[in-house]
Amino acid sequence: MSKRSLSAWLVLVAVLILTVACGGTPTPVPGAFTSALTDTYPDALTIKNQLAVGMLKLAGTPNELTKDQAVKLVPLWQTSKALTVSGTTSTAETAAVLAQIEQALTPAQVNAIKAMNLTNAMLQTLYTEWGLTSTDASTTPTGSGASKTLSQADREATRAAGGGTTSVGTSGKGTVVIDKVIELLTARIAK
Repeated sequence: MSKRSLSAWLVLVAVLILTVACGGTPTPVPGAFTSALTDTYPDALTIKNQLAVGMLKLAGTPNELTKDQAVKLVPLWQTSKALTVSGTTSTAETAAVLAQIEQALTPAQVNAIKAMNLTNAMLQTLYTEWGLTSTDASTTPTGSGASKTLSQADREATRAAGGGTTSVGTSGKGTVVIDKVIELLTARIAK
């Protein structure tokens, strides 16, 4: 068994253990995840980013995540982050985690996120609000499976708008939204 296969199986086992430990039932792995969300509208965020940004935007609304949901979601988002960073993740592994994250939400919460029609432009605005910029166009979030890059003028405008912000490489923006969600959920648990 190759190192990549072993890593993939270990992550999958960890996801299944976390699911059972959190009181859930394991989701079938073989790419059977069909989200209630869609990434087919113009400039749409990926389903993972829609879930993450959507959860952040639900804070302070009637659809805010509960403490019980936060307890279930923290290990799932931590697993999602590990999969994002690993670089050896299969589509089935990612789908399994996303399915469990979405299943932890109520239908009203999923519908509220869906109604947000979250876009890459909105995520870029959040990055700016969080003090993040990048001179590397490859860190621009993608949606609908297509790579989107900023023009040089847009990158310069983003840097100028950010003032004294921090520049982040690919791995920084790759997990910053997940880090923000984990931070939100951890604070919710502490309440």
